Amino acid sequence: MKEFLGKRWKKVLAVYVLLVIASQFFLAWKGEDEQVGSSLQIQLPHGILAYQEWGPREGVPLILSHGSPAVDGGDFSYLANELSQTRWVIAPDRTGFGRSSKRAPDYSFIADAKATLALMDELEIEQADLMGWSYGGGVVLEMAQRYPERVRSVGLLAAIGMQEGEGSGNYYIEQLKYEMLRVTLLWLPEAIPHFGLIGPDWIRRSFVRDFGDADQRPMRAIIENLEKPALIVHGKNDPLVPAWAAEEHHELFPNSRLDIVDGSHFFPMGDQGGELGVQAVQEFLTDVDAGQDVVQTNYATKRKRMKALWSGGPEWRGWKPWWTVFFLSGLVAWFRPQFTVFLVTLGGNFLLWDALLGLAGVLLAVVCRKLFLAAKEPEETLRKKVTLMIVNLLAGGIIGSFLLRLT
Repeated sequence: MKEFLGKRWKKVLAVYVLLVIASQFFLAWKGEDEQVGSSLQIQLPHGILAYQEWGPREGVPLILSHGSPAVDGGDFSYLANELSQTRWVIAPDRTGFGRSSKRAPDYSFIADAKATLALMDELEIEQADLMGWSYGGGVVLEMAQRYPERVRSVGLLAAIGMQEGEGSGNYYIEQLKYEMLRVTLLWLPEAIPHFGLIGPDWIRRSFVRDFGDADQRPMRAIIENLEKPALIVHGKNDPLVPAWAAEEHHELFPNSRLDIVDGSHFFPMGDQGGELGVQAVQEFLTDVDAGQDVVQTNYATKRKRMKALWSGGPEWRGWKPWWTVFFLSGLVAWFRPQFTVFLVTLGGNFLLWDALLGLAGVLLAVVCRKLFLAAKEPEETLRKKVTLMIVNLLAGGIIGSFLLRLT
C-alpha cells in the first residue's frame, strides 16, 4: 500500500482535491439544510425566533431556555407536559437551533437574554419565571440581572453558572478549547469530501459559537447579588456540569432552594432523576406563587456532599488551579505516560479534575520525551504505544464513570 501511494501520490492528491471541490459545489448548490419559521415565531433584528408553548395562556408563565448542543425548545417536552396541566410553559428555540434563524452576529448569553425579552414583549408578558438547562442557565442569569422587573424567579436545571465550574475553571483555557473545537468541527470538515453526509453545518456552528461567545466570568457576581427566589436542581451523576458547582451556587444565592437528585445531566428530558426534577420544579413554583420562603436543601442521594468522593469521604472535588492539573499530569507522564492517561481519565470522569487539561499535560510530556530522550527510550512500535494509550483512556473513563454512579 505504501509503495502504491508512494508512486502515485500526486494522482491520489489530485483526486482528493477534486472530490473536496465537488463536495463544496454540491453543498453550495444544495444550500443550508435548515427549517426556519413556524406558526409560533417573532421577528428579531437578526432573524426569526421560534418558540413552543404548552398549557393555558394564563397566570405567570414559565419560560425555559435550552442548552447546547440541543435540538430546540422541544427538548423540554417531558418537563413541559408535566407542568402544563396548571401552568403556561414557553420554550424558545434559541438562535441557531430548531426553527429559529441559523445565523446571528452574536450567540452570547446577553443576546439570548435580549431575544427572551423581545419574546415576552411580543406575548405581552409582564413578568415570568425563567429556568435554564445547561448552557441556558447563563441566559436566565443574564436576563434576571439585566431586566429584574420582568423576572419573578429563576431556576438552574443542571445548569452552568460561575466560571470555576466550567472545565478547567479558567476562561482563557476554556476559550482555547473552543478554538480547537472550531477547527475540528467547522474548518476540518471543509477539507473532507463529505457531500453533507456528516449533517448540516449549522448544528456544529451553533454549538461552537454558543460557547465561544459565552462568558461565565460575571456569573458569580450576578448570583451573589440576585435576590430573586432561585431553584437549583442538579443530577448527582452529571459528567458535564459537576454537581459540586450546584452546591456552590446554592451557597452564593441569597434566596435559593437546592435539590440534588440521583440523576444525570439530562433529567429535564425525562432521563434518570426526571420525576424528582419535575417534583422540585412544581414545589418551588407553588411556593413562589404563595409568596413563601423557598430556602431549603434536599438530597435524594446517598452522598450528601457532592465534593465528597463517597458518603462521608474526603471532599476532594471542586475547583483546582489549571496549572496544577496540567503540570502534575505532565510530570507523572514523563515517567509513566500510559499509566498517567489512565489516571487522568479516571479522575476526570470521577470529577476530581479536568480530564482534557490533564491529557494536554500528558501530550506535552510525551512530545518532550520524544525530543530529548528519543535515543535513550526502549524500542517500541508506534502501534503498540497508541494501542496502550487508547486502552488506558477507555479503561479510565469507564471505571471513573462507574464509580461516580456507584457513589
